[in-house]
Amino acid sequence: MSGHTASQKAKAISSLELYSEERFRALFEQASVGVALESMGGEILHANPAFVRLLGYTEQELKAMRCEQFSHPDDEGVEIGLFHELREGRRSCYQVDKRFRNSRGEWVWARVSVSLLKSGGKTPLVVGFVEDINEKRRADERLREAKAELEELAGKLLGAQEQERLRISRELHDDVGQRMSLITSDITKLERELRAERKVKLAERAAALGQQLCELATTIHEMCRDLHSSKLEHLGLRAALNDLCNTVFEHNGMSVTLRVDDEADRMHQGAVLCLYRVAQEALNNAAKHSEAGAAEVVAQREGDVLVLRIRDEGRGFDPAMARLSAGIGLASMRERLRSVNGSLVIRTENGLGTEVVARVPYALRKSSDES
Repeated sequence: MSGHTASQKAKAISSLELYSEERFRALFEQASVGVALESMGGEILHANPAFVRLLGYTEQELKAMRCEQFSHPDDEGVEIGLFHELREGRRSCYQVDKRFRNSRGEWVWARVSVSLLKSGGKTPLVVGFVEDINEKRRADERLREAKAELEELAGKLLGAQEQERLRISRELHDDVGQRMSLITSDITKLERELRAERKVKLAERAAALGQQLCELATTIHEMCRDLHSSKLEHLGLRAALNDLCNTVFEHNGMSVTLRVDDEADRMHQGAVLCLYRVAQEALNNAAKHSEAGAAEVVAQREGDVLVLRIRDEGRGFDPAMARLSAGIGLASMRERLRSVNGSLVIRTENGLGTEVVARVPYALRKSSDES
């Protein structure tokens, strides 16, 4: 009875192994991705139809080759270390993107997932699943090229914007500002003449017009300063930021403390302008939206980086919502910093204020910047 049971058990195991082998072969043959079985020595034992289609060789041709014969040498050097770790049992599998030379001599990209196929006490086989990612790589390359073109265009637009700011600022100051100054002078002269002739009401109207012109001139002066900081150009970052902090207080009542390292004024003009615009945008946002009564601006060198921090004590905001509704101001800050190899971090939380941190590589002002 026991002998009969043992025989039945052996037949059942044999049937199960046969069934498993048949299922594996069906999966192997019908898989939509390439599958190759190799010996531990690197000889190709079997290749499924998908792998054959990918490379264009017949299965017999592949069996006569080793994988390194049609792998790109640069990629093979990376994979060999991973394969040694797999063979020595230090990893169970690995995945790499690599290039294969097909039967037409073209390099095609594939994502290869490699593991060991163990069966009882037999020497394990190497099984590789090979996914064709050639089109994906081409799409990624097109995306990278498009991104690079957009970044270049964004940099040129920011440069053009700064040039236009400078042109408009000078036009307002040198032309419109001077004309208004002459008109104000003429009105003042007219007021004196009217008072001398005892035409009091007309003199008062002239004085009122003169006052309106003075207020308009002040507005234009502030527009010029927002468009282009002459203090930044001639006196450096500390003077420009000090002027900016005073302006924020005058217009919005938010007091701003300022600390700037001497190192900051030695930075090259591109980085200085970038940091000034970031501070301008951050302080304006704080003054308009944070309901903060106070803020702090710190610019200091930390090793090879100049760090600008703008902190406010306002209501903060939800970062997730900010990402969904990010306006052009935040995008402009990021793009400006990218153009000088800098970075931007914004830390905020509802009710706990906001901190804007900009970092740029430290580089000294060139002599051409000072001229």
